[in-house]
This record gives sequence, structure tokens and C-alpha cells, in this order.
Amino acid sequence: MFLPNLKSAVLAASLSVASLAASAQTFGEFLNKPELPLTFMGVDFSNAKYYGDAMTVNTAEMRGLFTRIDELLEKEANKYDLQKALHRTGATKYALSYAESVNQKIDPGTIVVADGTAPRAAFTMKHVEELITHYTYPAGNTGVGLVFVVEKIDKKLESEVFWAVFVDLASKKVLYTEKMGGTGAGFGFRNHWAAPLYSGIKLMKSNYGDWKKKYAKS
Repeated sequence: MFLPNLKSAVLAASLSVASLAASAQTFGEFLNKPELPLTFMGVDFSNAKYYGDAMTVNTAEMRGLFTRIDELLEKEANKYDLQKALHRTGATKYALSYAESVNQKIDPGTIVVADGTAPRAAFTMKHVEELITHYTYPAGNTGVGLVFVVEKIDKKLESEVFWAVFVDLASKKVLYTEKMGGTGAGFGFRNHWAAPLYSGIKLMKSNYGDWKKKYAKS
């Protein structure tokens, strides 16, 4: 009469073990386990500020253009190759809904900073990690997620500052954050401001060896 309960307990234990096996407690563990699945969570523009002339782009269009940048990284995954950059044995999964869920709440009127306005204080690691808590994490997710959190786009300097954030999807624990930046390049708003993200992915690829030396024993 206790067999059903026993089977349920065994199944629950098995699922728990499987979830742990597909999770990372530290960034070093993620680096040491290339078989751990990677999910790209998208590009979070929810707190980004744009400095300088928006040129022909109407501020009301920007939210949609941010989505197009997000989608570009999935559409051209062979170019923005996260699997290769982060030495994963399996293909990168894409779940842009994480970032898009907050991007869709952006008030277009708050994106562009008026000329003469003092620059906003730079993001801190604590601030970036707090932003990650606003995402909806579906139950049962495993592996490690990566999201790019954009801090600012500066047309005058042709620069974009963003943070690469690695998250254990099962526990929602932030494993690692790193501030990055790049130069805008290419025609059109989407391509121009996707270019710094491409530079960031290339930088992660070149930094991978140093990351392993520094964090692989974590």
C-alpha cells in the first residue's frame, strides 16, 4: 500500500539529482562542465539610456528596434556564436522572453537623455543583479542562462556599455557578471548597436582561458 508513495519519492529524488547535474553552483563549475546547457536570455534594455542624437530614429521606435537587436542574435547565431565562445558541447538554447518581458515595459519617453543633462551614475554589480530578479523564471529550467544588460548607448562616443550576466536557471543564482563595451558599427540602428555585442562575444571567447585559470577551481 506504500508502493505508490515510494515510487513518487524515488521519482522526486531522481528529478532532483538530474536538476543538480544540469546546474552550476559557481561560475567555475560552469566553465569546468562544457556539457552544461547554455540558454541565451536575450538583451535587456529595460534600464538603458541613449545619449546623443537619435538621428532618423524616432524615440517611439526604439523599443521595437531593441527587440530587433535581440532577435538578430538568435537569427544570426552562427555569427554571434555563443556555443563556440563559451566552449559548450551542445547547441545554445534561446529564450529571449526573459529580456523581452522587461523590454516591453520600457517607456520610450525615458530612453533618450536630453542634451545638457548630467550622465546617470554608472551601474554597479549589485544594481545589475537586482535587475535580473525581475525576470520570470519558468519552473523546471536547468543549465546556465546568459543575458546582456545594456547600461548605455552613447552616439557621441559611438560606444555601448553592457554587462554579461551568467545565472543558474534552477536556483536563479547569479554566477558571474562582467562589464563590457564596444563600438557601434554598420548601417541602420539594429546593426550599428548589435556590433558592440558581437565584440563582447568575441571578448568572452578570448577571455575564456583566463576565466578558467581564475575561476575553474571555484
